[in-house]
Amino acid sequence: MIERLARLANRRARRTLVLAGVFFLLAGALGAGVADRLDPYGADDPDTESVIADQRLEDAGFRETGVVVLIEDRARVGSLAAELRRDPDVASVARGPLSRDGRSTYLAASLRPTDDDARQDAAERIADDLAGEPGVTVGGPAVAQKEVNEHVESDLRTAELYAFPLLFLLSLLFFRGRAAILPLVVGVTTVLGTFLVLTGINQVYGLSVFALNLVMGLGLGLAIDYTLFLVTRFREELANGAQTRAAVRTTMATAGRTVAFSAATVAAALATLTVFPLGFAQSMGIAGASVAIVAALASLAVSPALLAMWGHKLLRRDAAGAAAAEDRWFRLAHWVMRRPGVIAITTAAVMLAIALPAAGVHWTPVDSTVIPAERALASSPTRSSATSAAPARRPSPSRSARRRPTPRRCVISRAASTPSTACGRSRTPPTSATPLRGGSPPPCRATRRARPRRTSLPGSATCSRRSRRR
Repeated sequence: MIERLARLANRRARRTLVLAGVFFLLAGALGAGVADRLDPYGADDPDTESVIADQRLEDAGFRETGVVVLIEDRARVGSLAAELRRDPDVASVARGPLSRDGRSTYLAASLRPTDDDARQDAAERIADDLAGEPGVTVGGPAVAQKEVNEHVESDLRTAELYAFPLLFLLSLLFFRGRAAILPLVVGVTTVLGTFLVLTGINQVYGLSVFALNLVMGLGLGLAIDYTLFLVTRFREELANGAQTRAAVRTTMATAGRTVAFSAATVAAALATLTVFPLGFAQSMGIAGASVAIVAALASLAVSPALLAMWGHKLLRRDAAGAAAAEDRWFRLAHWVMRRPGVIAITTAAVMLAIALPAAGVHWTPVDSTVIPAERALASSPTRSSATSAAPARRPSPSRSARRRPTPRRCVISRAASTPSTACGRSRTPPTSATPLRGGSPPPCRATRRARPRRTSLPGSATCSRRSRRR
């Protein structure tokens, strides 16, 4: 295959570049909007008991709180609650307790849609409808998910804005002359090509939006590495007196094979992430393997064609400077090989020193705190005043399954269309809750086998809910 690509580059370089340009335009048209089509999180293990219980409750009609409306004037609660209930995407609306000063309260709305995209669209529409209301702040898990997706997409645009000019400057520094265009062309083709591949994969398997961050960084990095391999070897062949076609063949037979094996190694290493059951990790593995393969194909298809077209024009004009640079790297390599033990210990010590700050990293799940305050529709006010009614993020059932909450008295009411929970320690129990016969409801106790899921419902304290096997 490597030899065929070399022959194709030598015989039909222009046609190859035209086809690459068509692919570039097609990938840009179909894959540029991939961020809007990907799923928000993917941090749940579908085989855990808590996720299974969550799915069963959802099938039975239970809907988690999706939107929280913080109201500064409690006199307007009735009209706003009626407006929310008239919305076709709202399943139920519950009123929360008053604030300590007796002025503010909140409404917790459960949404009918269960699909993440549909929930986010409904939440965004509700937030837009209430945006002009004075003294009203809209937030909640579905709103936070929408904000996180938009923030990721905005960050990708910002990364592209800075990455490509920086890539071009680095190319000028290391490649010099028109060879500096190669990593830029290969890098852009790799990123857009991977976006197109992920768009196709997302049609059959939902990918996490955070996989795009890996595509940008890894795609540009591999583009620089692979084109550097090819250009350096091509220049060496030309400097040794080889003709352009012979130099392309030798470059592809040597550096081209290195690129192919490197891409296969990177793809195989990242593909191991698909072993983990979390959708987020699987998405990173799929995206990482895809970008490595696309980077190799772009490098081995586009670069040889440009090498064949430009030929001796890619040689550095300052041949003396190039020879001096190569001589410096040659002396450095031999100096390192003469002192392998000292270099290994010194390098390890430096790497450990650089990694020391990682010992104090506090890992947190992805929630509304990742959104800058100036961009959030409802940041601290909603989270601080309505935290018992609606968590700021959509909790990960697999993460919640590892917690053992304190046993509290609770009962799930089946009288209402939407199940609700009443807790013995709640200040304002939900109106839809019905006590069991004989007085107060029995305690809900967490067992190792049941793996309780913590939920927060309007107007009640946090309760544990056991999944029951059918």
